[in-house]
Amino acid sequence: MASATTTVSRALCFGAFLAPAALAVFRAASAWLSHTDVAAPTVLAAVAGLPWTVYVFAPSGRALVLALSSALLAHVGFVTLGLAAFGACVLSLAEIGGAGWGAASASLACFALAAFVHALATNRAATLRRAALVALNVGVLIALDVAVRVFVLPSKSHNNLFIVHEPNLGWKLRPGASLTHTNEVFTAHETINSLGFRTAERPFEKPAGVKRIVVVGDSHSEAYTVDDDQTWLVLLERELARDFPVEVISLGVGGFSTDQELLAYLHYGRRFAPDLVILQTCANDPEFNVLDHYWRGKKPVFERHGELLFLTGVPVPDLHSSGLVSRDLMELSGIAMLAETIARQAAIRRDVEVEADRDEAWRVTELLVRDLAALVRADGAAFAGFDVSTKNVDEHRRFREIFARHAVPSLDVDAIYVDEWKSYFAEGHWNAKGQAAAALALAPQVRELLRADRGRPIEATVRDGR
Repeated sequence: MASATTTVSRALCFGAFLAPAALAVFRAASAWLSHTDVAAPTVLAAVAGLPWTVYVFAPSGRALVLALSSALLAHVGFVTLGLAAFGACVLSLAEIGGAGWGAASASLACFALAAFVHALATNRAATLRRAALVALNVGVLIALDVAVRVFVLPSKSHNNLFIVHEPNLGWKLRPGASLTHTNEVFTAHETINSLGFRTAERPFEKPAGVKRIVVVGDSHSEAYTVDDDQTWLVLLERELARDFPVEVISLGVGGFSTDQELLAYLHYGRRFAPDLVILQTCANDPEFNVLDHYWRGKKPVFERHGELLFLTGVPVPDLHSSGLVSRDLMELSGIAMLAETIARQAAIRRDVEVEADRDEAWRVTELLVRDLAALVRADGAAFAGFDVSTKNVDEHRRFREIFARHAVPSLDVDAIYVDEWKSYFAEGHWNAKGQAAAALALAPQVRELLRADRGRPIEATVRDGR
């Protein structure tokens, strides 16, 4: 082996032995500098890494490193070591088995490079041919992953693409996801923020002088049939911004019913310190307000005892995640996301039969509206609601009556339908035309609510039955 090649190979082998210690020290230092708590295993690994580093540079340590490295490079090729490094990297990204896989991946990668340098010195032509074959396979894998993301994932159901487990709500949207969903009716690009909602990234602390509106609702407020910049929430914010600084924050998630919307406000919405909270309702809310499951999975449920509601079923068991694929890995790999969607399909019951007592469902629904209104007002915000089920005449009327009984302003979107009804919808939800019409109809009503005096806070009556 030439002198330069030997030096490089030895340096890489030393790097392989030092990589775990270096990573442990780096993790501990990063946590300390960011003023976050440092896990005990991380501290122990960093502490152990320091004497190990000293030993590796001592004469006996150097001799051991060189002996072990020579034995390894003599019997294991760079291809095998590279595959092992790749496997350890995948396990690390999948968050399986703790942080050790990250260190193992770094060490194996250094050994693979050392083996490649060693092989170049001994048989350059054969090594280059083997490296070219590996590069070709890597290229095919990358191309396959891109093809899955571009051609396969967009045709998967919205539920499988975007829905993940949330222990307090049952499910929410996949944090950080940014995908285009395509079917025979519509094509829409959807971007999810780090909290798991389809809304812009916003800090919980409200900027001075800004009016904030939090919307809790279901798929009509997620608005997944249109692109990000075409939702009625984005368009409403744009309309209101003509008069004053405003932020509209959507906590709408497909499949939510009034109970989950109340919990979404409790766990997320109130932290934004809103000036106004809007509840969007739908005709199928009452029946799912008294069920602990949905075809998207298990959900919390409020049990009614007289005029009080008791929360049950939390934390909700996780049926949405296989546990084999992490968020980071799914963001990197379309194949990983496809594997996760296939795994979760077997866990979720999709043949849910609704057997709710209609009268009980409406009693619970009214108490949920009452308590959400009380919570919002107690937080010092105004509260309003609107129902999207204009054609479901009975349900539409009953929601408006509930709003009236609890002094909740009822926003009107019925007047938007000046053309043929179907021209406003795609797959039962507003299309781009319906979104724009709804935003224009809601804007003046919301503007007046933000200017009006707020009601006096009243006591909430939600109880936690855990």
